Amino acid sequence: MDFLELVKQRRSCRAFTAESLTEEQLQLILTAAQLAPSACNIQPLQLHLLRGERLEAARKCAWLYNCQAAVLVCTLDDKAWVRKHDGENFALADAAIAVDHMALAAASIGVDSCIIGAIKLADLKQALNLPEGEHAQLILALGHADQSAEDKLKLHDKRRALSELVSD
Repeated sequence: MDFLELVKQRRSCRAFTAESLTEEQLQLILTAAQLAPSACNIQPLQLHLLRGERLEAARKCAWLYNCQAAVLVCTLDDKAWVRKHDGENFALADAAIAVDHMALAAASIGVDSCIIGAIKLADLKQALNLPEGEHAQLILALGHADQSAEDKLKLHDKRRALSELVSD
C-alpha cells in the first residue's frame, strides 16, 4: 500500500469489537515502536503491553473505550536527549513518534487504534505499579473496529488546507 493511502486509512477508533489481537499482530506493532527514531537514538522509552487485568486496571485511569489491548508509552526523562541551549527535553517527542509508528503499523495490518492522552497519571502510576522514573505519556488503544458504531468511526476528514498549514 502507498504510504499516503495508509495515512489516509488510519483513523482514531473509539468502538472496538471483542475480537482479540494475535501475538503476531502485537509483535509487529511493538516492533514499529522499537524501530522508531528518537533524538540521538537514545530511545528513552518503556513500553507496557496492557492486556487482561492490567488493561482493566488502566481502564479506570484512561478512557480506553472497549479495546482488546493497549500499549502504554512511558518516558524515562532522565535518559532523554536534552537540547543544550534551552534545556528542552525530547522524551515526549520521542514517545509521540513511537506511538505514531505503532498506529501506522497497526493500520497496515488491519488493526484499528486510538492514541489516548487523557490519562489520570497519578492513578495510572499506582494502578500499574509503575517504577520511579517512568512517566506515562500516551496509550495506544488497539483492536478491531466495531463497524456498527459508525458515528464513532467516522474519519477525521476535515483538515486545514495545505495552503493554510504551510508557510514559506
